[in-house]
Amino acid sequence: MTKRFTDKTEDTSPADLDILPGTDVSSGADKKYTFATIATKVKTLIGNATVSVSGLMSAADKTTLDGLGSPGETNTLGDTGSGKTLIKTKVGVVLNMKRLLAGANITLNENADDVEIVAAAGSGETNTLGDTGAETTIVKAKVGSALNVKQLKAGANITLTPTADAVEIIASAGSGETNTLADTGAETTLVKAKVGSVLNMKQLKAGANITLTPTGDAVEIIGAAGGGHSQGADLDSSSAELSPTADDFFYITAVGSQTITKITPAAGGTKYTFRCTAGVKFQKSVIASTTGIIRFPGFDSVFTSVLDDVLTFTYNSSNTEWVLTGFQSGVQFVELFRDQSPILEAHLTTLTRTIFQSKNTIASNASINLTTAGNHTEITGTTTITTISTAGVTQGTVVSAKFTDVLVLTHGSTIELPGDTNITTAAGDIATFVFDTNWLLTNYQRAATAIT
Repeated sequence: MTKRFTDKTEDTSPADLDILPGTDVSSGADKKYTFATIATKVKTLIGNATVSVSGLMSAADKTTLDGLGSPGETNTLGDTGSGKTLIKTKVGVVLNMKRLLAGANITLNENADDVEIVAAAGSGETNTLGDTGAETTIVKAKVGSALNVKQLKAGANITLTPTADAVEIIASAGSGETNTLADTGAETTLVKAKVGSVLNMKQLKAGANITLTPTGDAVEIIGAAGGGHSQGADLDSSSAELSPTADDFFYITAVGSQTITKITPAAGGTKYTFRCTAGVKFQKSVIASTTGIIRFPGFDSVFTSVLDDVLTFTYNSSNTEWVLTGFQSGVQFVELFRDQSPILEAHLTTLTRTIFQSKNTIASNASINLTTAGNHTEITGTTTITTISTAGVTQGTVVSAKFTDVLVLTHGSTIELPGDTNITTAAGDIATFVFDTNWLLTNYQRAATAIT
């Protein structure tokens, strides 16, 4: 007979406690069990499952399953940088990694939690930081293998902007002064120009008898001993070229029959005065390309000195030639003038030589100024000249003018010409003026007329 469970009334007869459902019982009487009693008996009979034996789920296993929640994640390995990857493949649920292989000078030490990569001692360079200049250093120290440099700190009016490769140093706009150069007097200026933030000054250039000696704080300007004029070593006419020193007055002795055709070139406006013995010969050079040639009235003309003749030459750097700008005879004062008419003897007696400070070039005009820069002026163009400026000119001032073209020099209120007669110039003519109350023409040298 089969045991039946019809209600929740439990027959707890000890004799029946070992009867299981589905088993014939001899008594034939029905037994009644609660569900709790049946569950307990089943669990006792079947037992919990193990690794090797099937069975019921234990309470601990149920707690574990309850804690799993939703199904697990599907994982992969990914690279997050640009270096060498350690990922090999994913096969099913297996994530395969590459193995580490020790190369030259490398040792791999494996333990439970990590793999230590050890480089052999001495395998790399030992580096230091060094300063290569004299400016403020950014080197701090080398600690072990770390090369430490000083940090940059932004001071007043400075902004530091770091990027991946550099640190940009920016000065605030307007943080510095905006400076200019200005002249405060009426003398020759040293100011040249301001280009951007650069204030440019003119350089100092040593002229005749001047030495410039720069130091850390100043430039010393030294004039040659003796002032403006000094006598150099005696010269002679044994060579066709005279080679004066830095002095400006020389004695020349006639030697043989050699004719002097050249004087060693010098700076523009340089003046040499020569006092001659009898028989010194000067001649204009016929070689146009030669520098330092001699020029005086009369093409290819030869001048032979008498005792104590004094000749003054001024160097024209534009034409690379020496121009006869002063002459005094050893026996009388010679007037080099085209019509040989008398020219204010009272003034001529004071003009033993013409003094030239520097050369100036101007274009011809109805009114010109011969004292703008120095005492010698080259006049270009063909415009008729009617007036020479007298403003600020001191009596006794001597100037000369060389004409490069044909023009008319007009007698008038500021220009006094011999015989009150206008003069038509020719290229190469040289006029000498002295200032009284107006400009007096005291000498006029024709380029095509020889000295007699």
